[in-house]
Amino acid sequence: AMAAVALAEGMGVDHQTIAIALQTFGVSSDQLPGRFNIIKGFPFELVLDRASGPLAAHELVESLDRMQIKGRKYCMFTASGNRSNDHYEEFCSVLAKEFDHFVIYEEKKYRRKRRNGEIAQLLTNGLVNNDVRRDVIKVSENFDQALDQIVHLAEPRDFVMILGCENRSEVELRKFIETHSPAPNEINAH
Repeated sequence: AMAAVALAEGMGVDHQTIAIALQTFGVSSDQLPGRFNIIKGFPFELVLDRASGPLAAHELVESLDRMQIKGRKYCMFTASGNRSNDHYEEFCSVLAKEFDHFVIYEEKKYRRKRRNGEIAQLLTNGLVNNDVRRDVIKVSENFDQALDQIVHLAEPRDFVMILGCENRSEVELRKFIETHSPAPNEINAH
């Protein structure tokens, strides 16, 4: 925010316009897509973030510690294939401590020369190496399949964090969840 204010001031934007912009900016999917977007209107709490590495995951975990989460915590995530094997291990070490259940997915376009299933295997190994039981880890072939699994696993009052590379709008996600939910009458589309 400070850098944006300095840039705006340097460009000659008046202080009142800068103040209004700061006052109306929020962490929404419209203003900051893929950055801790809280999506309301579902039986479970849903947060989207593009985090696909250990540093970003660490910041997210610290944010979650301040939230009052009542149910189980699910994490649906992936990572790009152009990372070192240590990257996946470190990423998983951060997530392993915070969530109760995991759904790992891959997207072909983000494999970056890795074999089909290799990223999912590295992420699964990273979780298991950090004391996560295999029975709380599910692996999906792609984003849509993973999202379908999450929709069927999460119950009212649970918390779902979706991390990764796939960039979907809130409208697309809402439509998918509403059509795949086992209890669509519980969803409030506001």
